[in-house]
This record gives sequence, C-alpha cells and structure tokens, in this order.
Amino acid sequence: MPTPRMYIGLACAPDGRVFAIGGQAAGPNGRGASASVEIYDPSKDAWTTAASMPAAGASAAAVGYDGRIYAFGQSGNYAYDPKTDAWRALSAPPAGSPVSAFSLVPMGHSLALVGGPQSANLFTYDIDKDTFVKGPAYPIDPDVPGLQVRRSTPAAGLLADGSLFMIGGFDANSPEFQASADTFLLAPNATSWTQGPSLPTSLARAAAVVDKQGQVFTFGGQSSGYVGAIETCVTDVLGFGGGSWTSQDSVFDPRVGGAACVDPKGTVYFVGGEAVSPDGKSVSLVGTMEIFSP
Repeated sequence: MPTPRMYIGLACAPDGRVFAIGGQAAGPNGRGASASVEIYDPSKDAWTTAASMPAAGASAAAVGYDGRIYAFGQSGNYAYDPKTDAWRALSAPPAGSPVSAFSLVPMGHSLALVGGPQSANLFTYDIDKDTFVKGPAYPIDPDVPGLQVRRSTPAAGLLADGSLFMIGGFDANSPEFQASADTFLLAPNATSWTQGPSLPTSLARAAAVVDKQGQVFTFGGQSSGYVGAIETCVTDVLGFGGGSWTSQDSVFDPRVGGAACVDPKGTVYFVGGEAVSPDGKSVSLVGTMEIFSP
C-alpha cells in the first residue's frame, strides 16, 4: 500500500479490486486521521488512488456490498460508488452506538456494527432505509462480573449458518484494557448472545475473514494490554472450524491494527498496520500487504 496506515477500512469489490480507506497515517505534526483511498488491482499488480473520503477517519471500518463500498467511523458514515468514483453521506448513528474501534459486517440488507468501547449493544444499519436499529445487548462480561461486555477493536464476521461472531478485542471494562480471548456468537433471529470456544491466546487489534467454506481466519493482532505496553504481536494465523481453534499458518510481518478482506475468488488480503521494531522498543506504521490462500 503506497501510504503506510493502520486502522484502515479494507473492502474487496466484486471485480476483485481491494479498497484501503481512511485510517491513521503519519503527517507533519505526527500521526493523524487520513481521508486517503487507495485501490489495489490484482490484475495489474498495482495501486492507484480514488476520490478521498469526505472527512478523514482515523479508525475506519469498511465492507463491500451490492457493488458499493461502505465506510463507517468517527468522521461519519459514507457509501462509495466505484463506477462514479463518488462518495455520499449516510445518516448519523444514534446515541449509544459505536463510533470507533468496531467491526462492520454485512448481514442480508443490513450492516452490523460489532463491538466498540462506547456500546453495550449490537447496532445494525438498514441499507435500504438508511436507518439504524438497536439490537441485542452484549452478555455479562465473564472477566468483569456485573458489567456488560464492551470490546474495543474486536474481530467479527458472519459464519456459514448465519451466526454473527465477535472475537477478542480489548476489554473496555478492565482498567488496563487487557486483550481478551473471548468469543461470542449471535445466532440468526436470536435475542441474546452465547459464548463460544475461547481463542488459544488473548487477541486484540486483529483482522478476521470467513472463507467460502465458512472457516474463520484471524491475522495479526496483539496479546498484551493496550495501556502502557509495547504490543506483543501475534504471528499465528488462527483458524476456526469444526468447533475449535488451530494454528493454520504464520504472517510474514507481525503487526497490529491491520485489516483483511476476502475477494470473490476466496483470496484473502491482509493490509497495513503498526509493526514493532526488532529491538521491541518502538513502533512504526507499515503499508505491507500479504496475500493468503485458505
């Protein structure tokens, strides 16, 4: 990716192109929100630029749906049309919905806003009506009894049976924002979440995708807490299938805050993030792209 960034929104279009949207990038006065949109075309093995977002977003979540790209975050919610290279603003989110550090997942004609430290409930966005709907509350936090789960930077997606999953993330109920190994599932039409098999390691700021066979894969992330720590990067690509988690592969460049998407052919792209220096004393933004074939 030409511009090193983390917390980007990453979306694969029906034609196979990969859109890297917003995020946090380096600037003259340090890191700041970016409005950049860069597109990778696998047929040409080249990056190009597209129309910038209407407003810079330091923590973007993006998905492709029905030929358009949807990007949600602190700067607002927008839809992008690749045919016209133009953005349009969507309705503002309601009070109590997440505004940063959440995942965006297509569900039918809606988009699920999963996690976020500000929210104790799932919210969905109805694409046809341009409205938000408040969904089931998250369960009681197994690590902090008496409080509902609040997860920052969880990974999320939709399983083959239509169940929504939320895995890992920083526990916003803990003083030090500890990374979590918890997995939560919401079955289709269910009104409450259930707890699934725990990850083999605590994991936050990771990316996740679901392949055509319904298997979940995670990429990157960290196992340490957020507050006062140089992150401990996770190298394993974790896979979930058949009711358990296993190590499937390793990333070439361990990093946190990267994003992943899977194209129509089943190829996975893992892009951007923040890497720790070899001596473990500093971090830097990267534009690294890795391609994974499940």
